[in-house]
Amino acid sequence: MRNILIELTVLDGDRTWTLRKPDDSVVQASLELANLPGVPADLFSISARTAGPLDDLGHPDIYYVNLDGPAYDGTPTPAQIVAAAQPSKALVLDGRGYPDTTATWSLIRHLLPAATYVRFNYPIRSPFIHEAEPDEQLWGQELPTYTGPVYVLVGPSTLSQAEHILMPLVSTDRAVFVGRETAGSNGNITGVMLPGAMAFSFTGMEVLFDDGSTFHGIGIPPTVEVHPTVAALAAGLDDELQAAVDLIAAL
Repeated sequence: MRNILIELTVLDGDRTWTLRKPDDSVVQASLELANLPGVPADLFSISARTAGPLDDLGHPDIYYVNLDGPAYDGTPTPAQIVAAAQPSKALVLDGRGYPDTTATWSLIRHLLPAATYVRFNYPIRSPFIHEAEPDEQLWGQELPTYTGPVYVLVGPSTLSQAEHILMPLVSTDRAVFVGRETAGSNGNITGVMLPGAMAFSFTGMEVLFDDGSTFHGIGIPPTVEVHPTVAALAAGLDDELQAAVDLIAAL
């Protein structure tokens, strides 16, 4: 089944698969491109939403910021976002993309109620030493501070730096996380060359929340779990964002 799913991501023609069921019987499954429903043009623009009030969803009182790099390049500035969002009912951060600007780090600091840390352990391995060297990264507050409710959209595509900048919000219990569990993969990248011109990479450090609890393999579990439906995706709707909006409207 996994191989079929991989094929579907690059489907360029009709396909027929032979599947063996648990009772050892065999069935045929076919897919014809001509019979697939059309994809609405706005399906791929869900994560391209830029910073501003959610007027189009009927909620000008909710301020939204997409942390994904192509959507947020640091404009408006974090201080401007705080000023614009302060009178709003809540601030929604979309963490389902990948941030690639230092402004996103600054924005998180504008939301923190107190300073916190992300903690690390660097493994030291040799024939004589097997230990871990601890380290920590301080996340302090930046002014002005946004004091309203914060909701963060997360999912499997929230990984690495996207998870890292959200960890302080978890440690300070600052946000309600809506969506699906994040990837649980954060830290430096360690590469190893293998015979045969092959290589692989892995996280070469242990990443921990401020209280020392495990991050790897767990990630950031959602406070409110929401799974996008096929029908919503086909209609160009964003179930996770809508769920956050509904939660805020009920405040």
